[in-house]
Amino acid sequence: MPEDGTNEPIHTVAQAIERVNRVLEEQFLPLWVTGEISNLYSKGHWYFDLVEGNATLHCVVWQSVNRRFRFNVENGSKVNVRGKFTIYRERGQFQILVDRMELAGEGALRAEFERLRRDLEREGLFRPEHKKPIPRFPKRVALLTSKDGAAVRDVIQNFSRRYPLSEIHLVPTLVQGHNAPDSITNAIRRAMHKDLNADVLLLTRGGGSFEDLNAFNDEMVARAIFACPIPVVSAIGHEKDVSISDFVADQRAATPSTAVELMAPDRLELQQHVASTEHQLRSLVEGSLVHFVRDLETLNVRLRKPTQDIVNHTDRLLRVREKMHAAFDSHFELRDRKVISLSLRLHRVSPHIRIKTLNERLTNLEHRLQRSNPSTNLDGLERRRNESQRQLQEFLKSALNQHQSQLRLALTRLARVRPMDRIERLQGIVNRMRDLLASSLRAAVENRDAFLRQNVATLRAVSPLATLERGYAVVTKPDGTSWGEIVSEIGGVQTDEPIRAHVRDGTIDAIVKTTSAREEGD
Repeated sequence: MPEDGTNEPIHTVAQAIERVNRVLEEQFLPLWVTGEISNLYSKGHWYFDLVEGNATLHCVVWQSVNRRFRFNVENGSKVNVRGKFTIYRERGQFQILVDRMELAGEGALRAEFERLRRDLEREGLFRPEHKKPIPRFPKRVALLTSKDGAAVRDVIQNFSRRYPLSEIHLVPTLVQGHNAPDSITNAIRRAMHKDLNADVLLLTRGGGSFEDLNAFNDEMVARAIFACPIPVVSAIGHEKDVSISDFVADQRAATPSTAVELMAPDRLELQQHVASTEHQLRSLVEGSLVHFVRDLETLNVRLRKPTQDIVNHTDRLLRVREKMHAAFDSHFELRDRKVISLSLRLHRVSPHIRIKTLNERLTNLEHRLQRSNPSTNLDGLERRRNESQRQLQEFLKSALNQHQSQLRLALTRLARVRPMDRIERLQGIVNRMRDLLASSLRAAVENRDAFLRQNVATLRAVSPLATLERGYAVVTKPDGTSWGEIVSEIGGVQTDEPIRAHVRDGTIDAIVKTTSAREEGD
């Protein structure tokens, strides 16, 4: 108790810090704090001060936490951190243990920009095969931009100067602010309407900061551009500015003026091209006329009078008629000679003469038949048939006797071999071998099982878990893994460094307060 007589207890420094920590844990939930990083020290764990004006808050981020962050931090980075407040016992320092962190301001926007760009690129929205060609001579251009911006005047003036035949239809939209992505998406849908009948869309705005241009880095705007069936030209900011809309659009332009140069041909160049083409056509027509006049003069010289052609054709007709009469007379005379020749040949082959010749040949055959005596020939044929039948019977009898002898010999050999006896003997050998194999397999399994039980017992005896069961602990340094780096000597840790003790039923996180070497003999 204090000497002034009050009843208030006196606490040690450690007790006071512990009491304040309990109050902080009970009264304060984890908070989000924003500020600028200063005095960054990184050795696995991160230690830094979060500064805003004259206010400073010390922060600690364990390695198991900071390894989840997908961005780099350095002194001067503006960040938002979340964590619980505590007092470091060794120094009595008020600090926050950070469990979440994100970049703040433009840094966060750029991180989101890179994430969306990677996702859309993997999805294929930037591939060249999806790009639609921009019409060379646009008739109706839908201009999507702010009606009060300088881009409207710039685009209209450049189109009037370069290609006044194009009709510019303004589709007003917001180009900056929280509601700009919805406004741009709706403007693209209005520009696609058939009443507007636009053949190209120009999405543009003037320069600005990264935050000002962030409306064109919205995923909804990017997908609306990709789904638009009309070619889209994107001209956002200045030449150094690049947005997601530029990647998705069918054509990207550095500035609104450059976009007009890409979309519209130059009127002066077209006029020069038309004049040059007209001159070339005129030269070709004049050359062709000169050539045709020369051909006409040549044909006039070669052209003859029609009456002379009639006379010439009449003479040719008379000559052809004379040749036809002469050919007809010659052909008729040749046919007449052939008829006379055929009449003579027909007379020589008269049927009466042929019948007479056949009768003479028949008479000769009758005389020869009478001299040959057919009955004698029939008796000889009968004897030859009987002899052939007798020889065939003897051959069949001999072949039958030979096959019967071979069959008896085969039956005798089969009786001596008796394959069923051999099969039964082999079956007995197989059964004995099966029993031997089964007994050998059971013995091998039993040996392996005994060997395995012995190894398991050995492993359990030397296992660290068995050591923990006997009341010991394993001390490690947290490094993000389940166990961490094992501490085997006091030189492996430093003061104020966090450690973790693994016991039988869990882990105990602690911070090294002091270390002392064990003297020899202890």
